[in-house]
This record gives sequence, C-alpha cells and structure tokens, in this order.
Amino acid sequence: MEKINYRRVILLVVIIITIIIGLKYFKQNKKVEYRGEEQFYYKDRVYTELTKEDFEYLTNNKQVSRLDLGKELFKLEYNELEVKNNTTYCEEIGECEVYEYNRIDSEALLVVKGKEGYKLFAFSNFINETQEELFDATKTIELYNMKAENISSIEILEEKSNDITLMKTVTDENLIKKFYEKYKELKDVGNVVYNDDLNEDIVDFSDIENVYSERLKNAKIIKINMRNKLYVELNYYPEISYMIDNNSYYKIDEELLQIIQEIISE
Repeated sequence: MEKINYRRVILLVVIIITIIIGLKYFKQNKKVEYRGEEQFYYKDRVYTELTKEDFEYLTNNKQVSRLDLGKELFKLEYNELEVKNNTTYCEEIGECEVYEYNRIDSEALLVVKGKEGYKLFAFSNFINETQEELFDATKTIELYNMKAENISSIEILEEKSNDITLMKTVTDENLIKKFYEKYKELKDVGNVVYNDDLNEDIVDFSDIENVYSERLKNAKIIKINMRNKLYVELNYYPEISYMIDNNSYYKIDEELLQIIQEIISE
C-alpha cells in the first residue's frame, strides 16, 4: 500500500483554499457601474447611488473593497413596491448589507454590499413627507462631521444655460471660518415662509415668471469642500436673501450677505 504524502496533501488543501478565497475576493471587488439612479432611505435621509464622476472624484477611481467597510448599519430589503427601497442592486439576492465607509468619519457616504460587489451611496436629501419638519444647518453639519478646520475651500459657481462655471475659489482660513460660523447658525424657516417671502407684494400674477426671474436673478451655488473630499452645495439667492439646501430654507442676514460678497470679490 502506497504511503500517503501528508505534506503534499496539506499543500494541495492550502492551494485550494487560497483559490476559493481569491475567487470570493475578486467577486466582491469586481468593477461595478455607477449611474446615479438607485436610491434608498435610512433614518430620515435619502441616499442616492453615486454618479460615475462623483465616484471617481471621491475614491480616486479605486473600487470599494471589504477593507473599506466599517460597522454594519442595517440590511436593505429589496421590495419593488416600496419607493424608499427601490434599489435594483439588491433585487436578485433579496437584501443588501449596508455599512459605514471607513475612509471617512461620516454617514454622508455609505457602502451597500450587493451581488455585484460593493457600491457607494451618498446622502442626497432629508425626508420631509409632511413639509412641516425643519432642518437647521446644524443637522447637515453634524451629518458631514463638518468643522471650520476641515473645510479645504469654498467655491462660488454660477449656472447659465445649463452650464456651471466656477467663478471663485477661496482657501483663506480666516474667511472660511467667518463663513462657517455664520452658516452653522442658520435656521430653516420652512417652505411656506420661503414662498410667502418670494411672493411678497405681488399683486398681478399674470406675469409671475418674469417676477420670479427678477427675484431669483444673480443666483449662485456655494460649494463647501471638505478635506475628505465630501462637499455641501447651497443655492444662494442674493436678491431675496435666501440659501436653500436639502429641503432647508435659510433666510440670511446682512452680516452673512457681506461675508458671501467678500468671498465673491476676494
């Protein structure tokens, strides 16, 4: 009877296990497509799949792997009848595990583990089903774990004819801190108050489009860039002294208007 070579058997078992682990790792880390279409709800927030451009920007075009996973938060069950969980990414396996993304200290970016691999979803909006909830700036600041010292720059952008143009980039720490200190004080006045202010003193609504065009002219986008590459965008309307962000309507005072003007003309 031939003597069993246990060393060869052990070596063969190790090779087989290595191949299995390698195949599993490759399957979980193969390239996934980003289209910016899928969505799900978590807590009081809507999360949307990153666009290809945002994925490349936030990750330097590196695929997300299991090494990027933080704490598991919940399981996302696929149910085509529920708008809040309408991600087809989970359809074939019934449910997806959702994790923190450990490369940033924030729940503004989450990882969804699906059949194809790992995919990043970003916070896109707060849920306001009754239109009566108010979301002050501190709610966004807490979600992004934003502080003055971790803001790398503030950009002023302008949108015209569907093209967005960068007007100004400010990196001065003192000016960034001045803006941040005022931004974190902003209170959401709600959609009703905003519409009342927008429609104030309008007598003849037959020419409402021109009236709105005049009141919303010179609009800008204020983009707050953080050092971890996350960013917050605020729609700024100087003619009516408002900033709007994620279902929040902020009425801004003269001091903040002057700071924004200082950023624009810096």
